[in-house]
Amino acid sequence: MYVQKQTNWLEVDDCKNLKRATCLARDLRKPLNTLVTFNPYQGSLPTPKARAVDLNRLKSQMRMWLRRQAGIPLYAIHVWHSDQNGRNPHVHVFLHCPKKFRSALSEALDRAYPEPRVIDVSDGGDIRKQHHSGFWGSTLDYLMRFQSQQAWWGGGKKNNRMTYRDEDGKRRGIKSPLIGKRWGCTRNLNHNAVSAYWEAQRRLKAA
Repeated sequence: MYVQKQTNWLEVDDCKNLKRATCLARDLRKPLNTLVTFNPYQGSLPTPKARAVDLNRLKSQMRMWLRRQAGIPLYAIHVWHSDQNGRNPHVHVFLHCPKKFRSALSEALDRAYPEPRVIDVSDGGDIRKQHHSGFWGSTLDYLMRFQSQQAWWGGGKKNNRMTYRDEDGKRRGIKSPLIGKRWGCTRNLNHNAVSAYWEAQRRLKAA
């Protein structure tokens, strides 16, 4: 019997694959520029299956809306976060949406998820910059802020890792415990799509 494990943060390979998916979206001229935050649980502790069902429903709604209104498929990555006790899991979906359609997408999702408000749609980007809050980084950095020490080192210590100082003054990573899959991406941005894209580029250069 398969037992889903608890993870406390993103590991090295997780961060690498999220970066690759984001880079592929930009190379395909579909840069990830919109952040949709879905937070329906409000302190509860849903099962991994329930979270997956809710996320798939949300992605299906966005996929259908983008195809009908903007004429494009869904290009997206997602990452789950939670409180340090594992409660209040919420998912951030980082997707491509033409700017002129962003307000309409927000209104459509508000209608699909009426009060209490559980959806937030905002501007995003994969280029690091300083924000009004003082945070320095990209939306991707924000999504990957709960990451292991090894992932932080692997990223050249440039990522914005959530930490605190322990009683000895050392920096410790803040945990965001979750059972089940922590992140994912649409098929057009997954490992196979990345490999196929670079193989096509190699063949193009060789021709």
